Amino acid sequence: MKENVLKQLMQDQEISQSTLARKTGVPQPTIHRFLVGKTLFPSFQVMKKLASHFDVSVDHLYASNEE
Repeated sequence: MKENVLKQLMQDQEISQSTLARKTGVPQPTIHRFLVGKTLFPSFQVMKKLASHFDVSVDHLYASNEE
């Protein structure tokens, strides 16, 4: 599921939810809800900020690790 993609990117960069929130401007609770699967369809603006931080496409964030 897509939250696993974000989780993996965060682990690869050894970045916490709070640090990611500070660097992207995405509220930490939003990141948390995304990681635990409570937010299934975050706004495009949120996805764009996260993708930009990790230098990946928005589509990559929506991808599945199992593909």
